[in-house]
Amino acid sequence: MATAPGWYPDPQEPSTVRWWNGIGWTPWRAESADAEPPPYGGDPRTVATVVPAADREQRHTLRIVLLAVAVVLALLAAVAVMGSAQRRASPLPGSSTSPTAYGSPSVRAAPLVLHPGPRTAELFGELTVQLPGEPAEAPVQGTAGPFADAAASNTEIHPDWYVSAWVGLPQESAVQVTPAATAAAIGESFLSSSYPGTVRAGEPRTGPLGELPADRAASWSVDVELVGVDVPSRTETLQVGAVRLDGGQQVVMLATTTDDTPEDLRAAVEAFWTSPVLA
Repeated sequence: MATAPGWYPDPQEPSTVRWWNGIGWTPWRAESADAEPPPYGGDPRTVATVVPAADREQRHTLRIVLLAVAVVLALLAAVAVMGSAQRRASPLPGSSTSPTAYGSPSVRAAPLVLHPGPRTAELFGELTVQLPGEPAEAPVQGTAGPFADAAASNTEIHPDWYVSAWVGLPQESAVQVTPAATAAAIGESFLSSSYPGTVRAGEPRTGPLGELPADRAASWSVDVELVGVDVPSRTETLQVGAVRLDGGQQVVMLATTTDDTPEDLRAAVEAFWTSPVLA
């Protein structure tokens, strides 16, 4: 269904609103969605923040002449605009409305939602991922490292020693041009900053991420030998994945498993990496 004409946030200047005529963006702009609609028609080269008075009078005269012909269309347009205004005044819970860069206004889903029962994380209503263990939480308190916002499960396998899985929105500084580059950059950064003591890392491996398209997703992993550090495990595998969504955002997955991870938990982490599904 086509989006009704009206004032919507300008995709090029978010601080102003721009007139959507039901087919495409017009050059007419205003300061708020409460502004009067622009005159019917108008010079397509004109960009204005208010309707010129002389032009408004000319269009008013033209509307009077054509009123008998246009009355039905005007009524339909008014109903559509009122319906659109009502939708803008009452957005869906957990969502917001905004125009796409060069398309019609659309409903944008919440960036991150965790469904606790099935431990399913949903990102922008487009990507779903199954977290492997309990407890699962979102947002993660004190989210740091590569993540700006994340859902996570941290399963204790020894006192104060966990198998962890994260999925969420990366820090802007961590995002690279491609998902493969993002996964590698975050993996290298995490490897150098998050392991205490002395470690010996193997050769990183790269590849696909589950069944997702290769141009939209990629994974990076490395085996780490834990030496010179007092921890129960001898080795740990660090894996990072990145997925690019339709809107251009990238989502990051990260998980660790150790050589002594219980088999059922290890299988759940493997399923974590095959679980991503794009809507």
